[in-house]
Amino acid sequence: MKKKFVVYSFLFLIAFVMIPSQAIASQSAPSSIKIGLYYDKTAKHAYELYSDSGFIIISKTVGEEKPFEISDRVIQVAFSTNQNPNQSNFNNVSVTSKEGEFKLELPSDMDNPIIVQNRKQEEVVALDGKKYRGRMLIWPSDYNRLTVVNELGMEEYLYGVLPKEMPPSWPAEALKAQAVASRTYAACNIAKWDKFGFDLTDGVLDQVYAGYDVENKQTNMAVDETRGKLIIYAGEPIQAFYHSDSGGITENGSETMSVNLPYLKSVRDVIETNSPTSMWEVSYTPEYINRQIKSLKGIDLGDIYDLSIIERTSSNRVSKLLVSGTLGQKEFTGSDIRTIFNLKSTLFDVQIGNFSLYIVSGQGPMLTKVLNNAYINTAFGITKVNLSNLFFIGSGGCSRQIHLGNTEGFKIVGRGLGHGLGMSQWGARAMAENGYNYIDILQHYYNDVTIK
Repeated sequence: MKKKFVVYSFLFLIAFVMIPSQAIASQSAPSSIKIGLYYDKTAKHAYELYSDSGFIIISKTVGEEKPFEISDRVIQVAFSTNQNPNQSNFNNVSVTSKEGEFKLELPSDMDNPIIVQNRKQEEVVALDGKKYRGRMLIWPSDYNRLTVVNELGMEEYLYGVLPKEMPPSWPAEALKAQAVASRTYAACNIAKWDKFGFDLTDGVLDQVYAGYDVENKQTNMAVDETRGKLIIYAGEPIQAFYHSDSGGITENGSETMSVNLPYLKSVRDVIETNSPTSMWEVSYTPEYINRQIKSLKGIDLGDIYDLSIIERTSSNRVSKLLVSGTLGQKEFTGSDIRTIFNLKSTLFDVQIGNFSLYIVSGQGPMLTKVLNNAYINTAFGITKVNLSNLFFIGSGGCSRQIHLGNTEGFKIVGRGLGHGLGMSQWGARAMAENGYNYIDILQHYYNDVTIK
């Protein structure tokens, strides 16, 4: 990627994806969407807003709606401990000018937010220095903080998504494929975060959205030229998962998700991508691995001496990994594996450093035997030595399990970046560079779908 551009792979921990119970049963995208900018633990006590043309502020409470027009270009909104005795069910939001020349105390809650917009409604509003289209919905939340939601048109939302999800310099047909995938994901997940008062977050839990400041002519054009287009399966928008780089083959959704989505089938990339993550490797010491497991899982496995892949999916991704140490063993699943080892994907193999066994011979001095890839001849045939289950037999037939010292650590060699479900962004780029259009791309990565 140019200039070290980061392609965000959304829904990184796919095992924890929430699928809304009320996905829209419509073949058209909603006209507007609510994006959570600050909520729950990220919410703040106060914010500064800027508008070139001043503000219109609307206070919505039960049974009435009061608009206020303010010519000031800078205002501050903050949680207020003051409470109107006639509005005891509401906490207040204070709105003040930067110079303190006026102050409003407006009752508000999630169902009746304060609405802040530019006096010229087609113009932007800046929130703490970042510009956004549409309007801000603001209400008090826990711990004397304010939740802030950006409500705007669906297409305008995509203007602020596409440049963060795919480099604007990429081919037009790849950008169009991304626009349709992002629109479809948003349409399918309306009200996903309804308990917080909005539809989607602005981060990798959904799609990265950065507002007006990141908009680009090329990505805006991709949105405009696919306006309203959705990926449809069985009459409804699909869960249009996508990721950065498949490593050559995408994942089968039925093997990694709690529900079977027939359009998420494993497919191979049409064309080799030659992406920066087509091949990668990392090396870890046994000490580092145990520290990670202790820190993230609260488990002490002692000196780590073996990493064993015990299960793979049909696309060859690791779904179960057994970590063995002197204090025990622990099996980890795909999402935990990526988190603990900080891996780009679960499409990998493990190479183990040398294990040395020292043997005292009756004929002379101590001998050293390296047992990596060692085999023994048994009654059942030739078998590879299992380094995690090794015993020695002493005099009198006594036996004891031994653990060999791994002095060189573990090398993990892998391919791809992301969870592997749905469209590969690098795969889309390669197809676009070789003459495929955005519909070709989408129908390759999503099985039996139509684009409407």
